[in-house]
Amino acid sequence: MRHHVRCQHCHHHPNSYAVLDDELIFFGVQISAQGLKQRKIHHWFDSIVNFGLFLLFIASLAALGFAGFQAWKAEESLLYLLFEPRPLVAALWAGFIVVAFLYYRLDLEKASIKEFDYSEEALAEKKPLKRPANPSWDTFHGMPHHLRHDMSAYFTKDAIKAIDESFNIAKQLEHHVITPLHLLGALVQSGSIQVIMARLGVNVSDMYKKMGKAMSREGLESGSGLDFGTEANRILFYAFEEAKNMKRDRVDVMEMLTAIIHHDHWANEIFYDMEIEDKMVSDVVEWVHIQKRLRKHYLEWSKKASHKPKGVMDRAMTARPSPLLQSMSSDYTAIAGSGGFFPMIGRQKEMDQVMRVLRERTGNIMLVGPPGVGKTTILEGLAELMASEDVPTELQDKRLVVLDPGGLIADAKGVGGVEGRINTIIREILMAGNIVLGIEDIHHLVNMKSGSGSEDVASILMNSLSRGQVKVVATTTSQEYQDFISQRGPFIRRFQMVKFEEMSQDDSVLVLEARAGSVEYKNKVFFSYDAIRACVHFTAQFMQDRYLPAKAIDIMGEVASFVQGAKGDNQIVSKEDVAQVIADKTNVQVTAITQSERSKLLNLEGLMHERVVGQDEAVKAVASALRRAREGLRDPNRPIANLLFLGPTGVGKTETAKAIAEVYFGNENNMIRLDMSEYQDVSSMRKLIGGTDKQGHLTEAVRQKPFSLLLLDELEKAHPDVLNLFLQVMDDGRVTDGTGRTFDMTNIMLIATSNAGTQEIQNGLAAGVPIEQVKQRLLDTTLQKYYRPEFLNRFDNVVVFTPLNFEQVVAIARRMLQAVAKRLIDEKGIALDVESEAIVELARLGFDPLYGARPMKRAIQDHVDDALAQLLLSDRLGRRDVVVLRAGGVMEVRKAQRL
Repeated sequence: MRHHVRCQHCHHHPNSYAVLDDELIFFGVQISAQGLKQRKIHHWFDSIVNFGLFLLFIASLAALGFAGFQAWKAEESLLYLLFEPRPLVAALWAGFIVVAFLYYRLDLEKASIKEFDYSEEALAEKKPLKRPANPSWDTFHGMPHHLRHDMSAYFTKDAIKAIDESFNIAKQLEHHVITPLHLLGALVQSGSIQVIMARLGVNVSDMYKKMGKAMSREGLESGSGLDFGTEANRILFYAFEEAKNMKRDRVDVMEMLTAIIHHDHWANEIFYDMEIEDKMVSDVVEWVHIQKRLRKHYLEWSKKASHKPKGVMDRAMTARPSPLLQSMSSDYTAIAGSGGFFPMIGRQKEMDQVMRVLRERTGNIMLVGPPGVGKTTILEGLAELMASEDVPTELQDKRLVVLDPGGLIADAKGVGGVEGRINTIIREILMAGNIVLGIEDIHHLVNMKSGSGSEDVASILMNSLSRGQVKVVATTTSQEYQDFISQRGPFIRRFQMVKFEEMSQDDSVLVLEARAGSVEYKNKVFFSYDAIRACVHFTAQFMQDRYLPAKAIDIMGEVASFVQGAKGDNQIVSKEDVAQVIADKTNVQVTAITQSERSKLLNLEGLMHERVVGQDEAVKAVASALRRAREGLRDPNRPIANLLFLGPTGVGKTETAKAIAEVYFGNENNMIRLDMSEYQDVSSMRKLIGGTDKQGHLTEAVRQKPFSLLLLDELEKAHPDVLNLFLQVMDDGRVTDGTGRTFDMTNIMLIATSNAGTQEIQNGLAAGVPIEQVKQRLLDTTLQKYYRPEFLNRFDNVVVFTPLNFEQVVAIARRMLQAVAKRLIDEKGIALDVESEAIVELARLGFDPLYGARPMKRAIQDHVDDALAQLLLSDRLGRRDVVVLRAGGVMEVRKAQRL
């Protein structure tokens, strides 16, 4: 607009062109107030016409009814009525013509929205665009028509409606330029976008407030006229590009939303303030598309599957029954044909590999991978493809029948019973001619036989495989393959391996998004995106004995049941709900920090000092590491902390570790304690990580307690090669056992205690040398004799524990006596009162600078526990009595008044 005069060139042509994938694209729909008015008139006109046609059809049905009533009264034949020339019957036939015309109009309206063609034929026909050397409006406009593509034809009705609604929003706000924020405000009114916002946990009213503030900061001015701004115009091109890159059928409101968030600064800032990243929006958009694809897939698949012959017969009617096989197997193709399997999500690469192998005459497949990674899903997906005949020619008109290995041996009588069954099954498959045999857990067939001298089932099957009589798709786990199958070279050669790795977290999120609908329907809940992501992230981090995506799917179902039981129907499942279930199962504090826990974290030093006397430096180092870990401010690829405690015996190194386990990890039992004096030679490495025949002490303990404290006691006594194992633990947060399995140790706090350099510590402190200088001397000289430099450098902090002084020993004695008094009152109902002089006296008896607090335990045992035992045995103490310990070891009994 220039002085209220529209450019005549722009009046009849689009105002923007772009080049995408060697195609010239433009938005052919007029985006202006005038265009909006024209579309409204066109919409109302179409609605009136369609409604009028519908009324005519209803009138024709009424005419038929009235004519039928007249014929019934006149006792005339209805067939005669339909073909006798009369006005009412003419109206009926006119009604059928009206219905046909109405259907044509509706179908034409639907077909007016084009779909992208990603076929190889379309790509082959595509001609590269010769870009002009000096691009300008005239040169682009003068290009041949077949090289110019109107991208508006690919925009859905909802997308066009959102563009038009942005004009209404701008008009209400009295803005004269439409920006991406106006488009965003219009998009939020769409049903699909409202679902996305609900999944993301967005409060729409709060978002509108932020959009208003952003518009005011953007400096949008009021004025006459209303124009679709340049940035808003670009969003349409970016949405088109997004749809093509993601291989969508059309450009919908979700692609427009993604384009706005990716390419508009203000929209990105709004979502960022609401703690929503770009990837989160993209994932939820993909979630909605997955649900749409599943519905579309089911309709297309069910239509194809309806032509599949039912039962055991093929189309040529040449297949024969296989009664024995049928009695100990499941026809996966028949199950798939009745909709019994969930559509396969992901694993397309593995499925393509399976299809390539099965086309060969002797193409047999063994799917190898950990349990729960999707091997059975491949069998189910293959059965679905076979049911719909969407398979290569070699597999068409065939059935996938999955054998139960346990059925072979069940009730098999006499020598040769099992072998006879497998031979009969092979003959039945050969005679049927339309069976692909599936075998889950094929390792069960290895060494399966009925007598000591007979041939096992695997060997019998192997002979048939080599002759091409049977085509097999088998599964086995990585562990069983290593233990039972890997040594059978001739048997393995009959198969081609398809190896499965654990599914990535991003792919697992897609699987859970696909399955969320059925879980929501069953439990009457609604999953947020954060909850879906948390199911995958938390299980990957804290449930290391299982694999994705199976463990995340199981947790999703458990969380849905938990929320439905705790909150009722139609509730939103949040990340905190997932965290609560994970915390209950693993004892890992993954929930949001509550106010009470926040207070505990801020006062960790005080809580730890309730058990640990002195040693301020050690307590401070540990508390700082724990606070960083709980707030997520640590390296996620390393353990929570790697600490080395140095100092004389009996000064509190192990007690500090126990205090950490109790205060942070919830219980003193959540501590894995390894006495490194048991690993003084290289062969002891096997005890730590295990092998094919036994489990390792370290790896098995971490598997059972992935969130715990690992205490390496008396580290200096271990063999240097054993210590090299912990280099990987401290640096990468993982350890590999003897069978090749990797265990995550990023939720472990590693604390090593050592008495190395005890004499240097005592001499240095006695000479008045500062503790930091003592520690530096140890690192530079003494510790180099025991540990390699690269090992010492892996520790986040080396903490020197100082020898205890007499005041600290008195405090320790008081706490030990309090523990004795607690046991006495809890178990016997007898109170123990210790005078201060007696505590000091016991501290003198148990004070030894060389051995720390350990002599104190012996002193209390000798002078307190023994005396209490004698009083109890002599029957001088009863419930509610009070024992007073005075100086000199005197024990006075205050008898309680008896009832």
